[in-house]
Amino acid sequence: MGLIAGYQTSSDINTPTLIEAEATRLQRQFDPELAAIRADTGTSQDGKRVLIAAAWAPVADRVAALQRQQQQEYEAAVARLERKMYGQIDSSDSSAIVGTRDAFDRVEKMAQELPPNGPLSAERQAKQLLDRALKTGDQPLVRAIIATAMSRGWNDLIGSFVATHSDLGDAVADMIELRKWDPSVSLMAYYTFNFPAPTEIAGVTPERAHQIADGSGGPRPYTGEIPAWLRR
Repeated sequence: MGLIAGYQTSSDINTPTLIEAEATRLQRQFDPELAAIRADTGTSQDGKRVLIAAAWAPVADRVAALQRQQQQEYEAAVARLERKMYGQIDSSDSSAIVGTRDAFDRVEKMAQELPPNGPLSAERQAKQLLDRALKTGDQPLVRAIIATAMSRGWNDLIGSFVATHSDLGDAVADMIELRKWDPSVSLMAYYTFNFPAPTEIAGVTPERAHQIADGSGGPRPYTGEIPAWLRR
């Protein structure tokens, strides 16, 4: 386990984080409850569907909340490192916000349109643009170029930037490492938080599952006892 700008990672990208491990624990805890409901011969199929919906929905809610928590913590860590590297964008300054957005659009368009290699490669052109942006103090453009360089693996550009800004070396290195843990693109996170509804209520959302349970008098967690209203 480790921390990158306050974001909790695991030993490697193939090992669950603490949040992912908690999501897995909740899902495994649900499995025997689901099995018990399915095996109960004294409950009708409709009754089982209600009980399964009532049991699955709160677990699905919690798993989804953990997924949001992990993404929010990751984005907060990215923001902390960006403030170290570029400073804070004034949210009340609409021109700064628009300028930053336009800078990102400009750099991303260049990255898509120019070849990845050769004298006219996107990375080389971005490096020249970065040099001009640094000289003119165009912070939105600097932010956009470095962020794009990190996401696209422009190591030469990043290396030259760190060489001339040694005070930002640690922040840049942390950002490069942090990008590897982005939950939105992590296979580990994808499979961990993928918690589909059981076949009896296949395809429903947690919200709909709550409605299925509430439609028969409210959620009733399975306790092993058969309510009269569910008996055949």
